[in-house]
Amino acid sequence: MSDILRVLSQALARAESLGYVGKNPADARLVNRPAGTRANFTMIDAKLGEKILETVRGEDPWDVAAHLALGLGLRREEVLGLTWADVEDDTVRVRQTLTYAGGELHFGPPKSDAGERDLPLPVFVARALKRHRAAQAEKLLAIGVVPELVVDNGIGEPWMPASFSTGWRRFAKAHGFEGITFHTLRHGAATLMLAGGVPDAVAITVMGHADTRVLRRYQEVVDELKQDAAKRMDAVLGGV
Repeated sequence: MSDILRVLSQALARAESLGYVGKNPADARLVNRPAGTRANFTMIDAKLGEKILETVRGEDPWDVAAHLALGLGLRREEVLGLTWADVEDDTVRVRQTLTYAGGELHFGPPKSDAGERDLPLPVFVARALKRHRAAQAEKLLAIGVVPELVVDNGIGEPWMPASFSTGWRRFAKAHGFEGITFHTLRHGAATLMLAGGVPDAVAITVMGHADTRVLRRYQEVVDELKQDAAKRMDAVLGGV
């Protein structure tokens, strides 16, 4: 039931952004999600996160895409809709998404006001963007294409979102990360921020959520990460 409500809410949010409906009646701020068992997802701790980012380095498009998802918490649709015009040296502006509906690709605004946000760039994400931009420009300019999208399909055109997700799953499986979907990287960004002590209000702003209740799904994982942190501190200082 919760999955049905989530999908319905997302569809109505899209319709609201396009002006087809006046208000999303299934918005989480208006309708309480039913209680039940939370869906399990693979936990990404700092060690696994570092391993993933080391593995994707230099791999187009997974290098820059994984850094945007795991380093900034961007959604797949936000990553695919991001343009170079919205990237500065120290900031990424999330202003549009790329979705597929009715047999066509659509560029449009984020699904909610909270989704439109300016995000300061961690240094490691800025570096990934810089090296990707150089490699992408070299490749596309050679065939007469001026790069506009940060993540393109190899010839300057947008990805089909479903094909992008399939491509990531294959890459992840081939490199020992089976079960780490592209959306899992976004989960990883949330859990690592919370485990690192980032306040809830800041975390939801970075993630582009409007409601702090969404953080409940991460709490169990965050507790596990805190236990891991305690064990690490024991290993370092326990003999004193």
